[in-house]
Amino acid sequence: MAIKFGLKKIIVFFFISIAITTSLVAAEKEKRKPLTLEDINKLGSILLLKSLPDEMYKTLKSCKPYNEKFTTCESKKAGKIVGTTFRRKGGYGEKYPGKMMEAMAYYEILYLTSLYKNKKAIKKFREKYNDEKYLKKRHKSLRALIKMNDGREKMRS
Repeated sequence: MAIKFGLKKIIVFFFISIAITTSLVAAEKEKRKPLTLEDINKLGSILLLKSLPDEMYKTLKSCKPYNEKFTTCESKKAGKIVGTTFRRKGGYGEKYPGKMMEAMAYYEILYLTSLYKNKKAIKKFREKYNDEKYLKKRHKSLRALIKMNDGREKMRS
């Protein structure tokens, strides 16, 4: 008798979990609105930086000689700095506002690197914008860029 009751619990739990996950997936699909050219145009263009401040140059110099275009090495280093700075708690930003500004500058490098990596996807989206099958795709990298850009704009304000 005890075994049957335990089995019933497992089966009920299994069906409830399936119902919850399907409803969450459906809700996520409803949230996702189709991308437009306006969203892509908000991303901006790829800026080539002529020079960096000395401290940033020293931090990123170990990757390779600096040549205006950022690589994954620089992206990883900038991401680590941004992550450690923004993850700190206890009024760190109020206590050290200079470090927060520095992290925001590294976030710009992180964004420019992501924009540079996804320039082919952006170009392809602009070319195939009228194709309805192409618009129904997920466009994960473009959505991530849009979210990064939104975060960047919020930091600036």
